[in-house]
Amino acid sequence: MRAPWAAWIIIGVASCSVRSPCIGSGASSDADRACADWANHYCNRLESCAPLSVQIAYGDVARCIERSKPVCASALGAIGTGQSPDRVESCAQSYDSASCDEVVVAKPPLACEVPGLLPNGAPCGDDSQCSGPKGYCRMANDATCGTCAVLGPPGAGCYGDRDCEHGLVCYFTCMAPVALGAECDGMRRQCPATLVCLNYACHLPSPAGAPCDPRGDACDRDRGLFCDPQTRSCSPYTLAEVGAPCGAGMACRAGSCATNPSTQKATCVANAADGAACDATSGPSCMAPARCVDGKCKVPDATRCF
Repeated sequence: MRAPWAAWIIIGVASCSVRSPCIGSGASSDADRACADWANHYCNRLESCAPLSVQIAYGDVARCIERSKPVCASALGAIGTGQSPDRVESCAQSYDSASCDEVVVAKPPLACEVPGLLPNGAPCGDDSQCSGPKGYCRMANDATCGTCAVLGPPGAGCYGDRDCEHGLVCYFTCMAPVALGAECDGMRRQCPATLVCLNYACHLPSPAGAPCDPRGDACDRDRGLFCDPQTRSCSPYTLAEVGAPCGAGMACRAGSCATNPSTQKATCVANAADGAACDATSGPSCMAPARCVDGKCKVPDATRCF
């Protein structure tokens, strides 16, 4: 997941500059507290919106918080950041009421948007480095640094919802999503992230025990449900631990299900450690928020993006 925050720099002090932020001990203490609060609110909101994602990516909320705090801390000295500890605190609180549609696609709430000093096209590792009211750091899934860009209005090209203005979704171009019950086609008429397109209409995901068709699984996957082909009802995924057998209807806690080519047996493989080898296609995946960059798990660090 993308950790959206950096904290502050001081401009106009002799020993401090855009390229060399100065953060004193008091400021560092404030920033540490802000990052701890941000990680707590963010991870708990992600857990409330998509608990299965937390279990697969981190294992549990406590590990999510533990892993997220240092990424926030590493961004404190990012070049050109417009953040401050107070603003990070405000952002943290805003996650309590943030839309699950945006939380599940790693899009910060509006209250978290703070313009930075870097122009479009400049290297960045965090949204708050980029200038303008709709500036953000556009980044590929297999990278930890990107370039400053502007959130796309309707009709702008995009790779994912995070590239579009708030309230819009992406299908090659940014567009307004269709409402609950409205007609959808999975292409030019897209449902929001937390709805499903079933029988050409946007529906709420089906709850546990609801009847379902495996050919068009409308069960609430974010809540850990899948359409069991035996019972044809929405059933909870079985969470398997690392080293245990896995397969259909099973999810791996802090890992992924990998098949041994020689035995054809599927086993839960732990998410790779920071710096370890990874494969975004066949596994192992990285322990979030690290990303698989050139075959190695790399933790985002906005201070290295220049």
